[in-house]
Amino acid sequence: MREVRFHIHRKSTFAGALLPYRMYINGQYIGTIRNGKSLDANVPKAGVYYIEDDILSSRNAVIYDNGLSEYSVVIKRAGGWRTESYNEFYMEKGNVLEQLPSFHWEKLFELQQSMSQSERLLALSVEFWMSAMDDLQEVLASEHLFEIIAALQTIGAHKYHDLLLKIMNDDFGDVRFPLDDNQIEQMQPKIEDANRAFWKNKGAEAEFRGAVTNFLITNLDASGHVFEGIDQS
Repeated sequence: MREVRFHIHRKSTFAGALLPYRMYINGQYIGTIRNGKSLDANVPKAGVYYIEDDILSSRNAVIYDNGLSEYSVVIKRAGGWRTESYNEFYMEKGNVLEQLPSFHWEKLFELQQSMSQSERLLALSVEFWMSAMDDLQEVLASEHLFEIIAALQTIGAHKYHDLLLKIMNDDFGDVRFPLDDNQIEQMQPKIEDANRAFWKNKGAEAEFRGAVTNFLITNLDASGHVFEGIDQS
């Protein structure tokens, strides 16, 4: 398997100095980088590289492969003090830093009729994850619950697909889904158990990250307009 090497340097800053960044390229965990430190990793050669420090992060970077054997990336912390701080990604070219484009997940926060099928699947994946991060009851109460379950299967997140069905069938029996407010209030103990089972399954989380990323980078033509400022020439 052909590989390319990434050298990632994190600029030393006061904002977010104590936060370690868990770095991923195309869904693969490559290591943790601390303030002012660097990280080197080899990853499988691909047509595009999606770099992030958190799952479905709005702060990410997209690099189209141009035949190089090594890419140098610099992470700078922006914001802070009176505003929320966040990461920005740059490509290092000699003495020049060029800010990298990013995938704008926020454009998929709401399902719209005009979306392509690929975009809808990504949007359903976003809704699933954001809802689960809040509380699994938000997933179980979503009007798009069954679409979400089907989307997880389609993109390859089989463990979460199976886990949701297991929770619904085994823990809630003949309950009608999606849950309504009264059901949620009455079933809090079951919902709490479901949350524990959901977050205990780290393998499902890792598979979901890889599945979403793989679906993203293999469907760029269908959802390419979500990218901004990318030169594909």
